[in-house]
Amino acid sequence: MQGKIEKVYKNRYEDVNGVRILFDFINKRIKIVNFSNISVNTLSKIINISIENNVGKIICNCKEEYVNIFIGLGFVVEGKIRGFFRGKDAICLSYFVDDKRKINKNKVKQDLIIKDCLQ
Repeated sequence: MQGKIEKVYKNRYEDVNGVRILFDFINKRIKIVNFSNISVNTLSKIINISIENNVGKIICNCKEEYVNIFIGLGFVVEGKIRGFFRGKDAICLSYFVDDKRKINKNKVKQDLIIKDCLQ
């Protein structure tokens, strides 16, 4: 009996219009790891790349001044890391390409954690 053979992908970094992303194929996600500026066009391109590569989620820790760009394209706030950027807070954002990745079995606990992070 032969099993299904799946293609194995190696994690890698790539630049998209000056924005550094990490393909994390083990966790089926892309992480936006480094940018000094990001546009709607670049972020849209990253979303399309994630769809083309069958990635279920995009994550990013960004400075507060960029949050509205991310939210405008469908990202959701998942938390805050105080002092992450040399004393400035990072906002943890996610974009769910695969709706199954959104499901949280404990919505009440999630809401409390997010409320605590945003204070």
